[in-house]
Amino acid sequence: MAKANANAERLSRFGAGEWWALGSALTYAFANVMTRLVSVTGDPLAGSIIRTLPITIIGCALMVWRHRETMRRLLPGRQQFFGWRAVGLLALYALVISPLASFAIYLAFRYGGVLVAAPVLALHPLWGALIAVP
Repeated sequence: MAKANANAERLSRFGAGEWWALGSALTYAFANVMTRLVSVTGDPLAGSIIRTLPITIIGCALMVWRHRETMRRLLPGRQQFFGWRAVGLLALYALVISPLASFAIYLAFRYGGVLVAAPVLALHPLWGALIAVP
């Protein structure tokens, strides 16, 4: 009985990972609601730039700060260089795919609303897995 209580107590505690996951879920939920409010009257292209730009800047700054070796691998002429294909795919994602996805999110919220768009958007890991399977 004591072992069962110890297991139940351990499972019911929130650790750092659970708090980060909860914060992430609440942040995304809030972002979806705010996106819907802005997308009704705002310009979807401006909204996608405003939504994407801070994430890109913070992500690049964190990568440079925490993973200097990764940044070195992006520089041509180094022995550890990823290659032009990898750099090209990263650039394609950063410059084309991510802004288009944000633009599509704004249009989805404008024309579908939160109750329609959010569940479909939440399926993006499943869509990615289905597309990635050969």
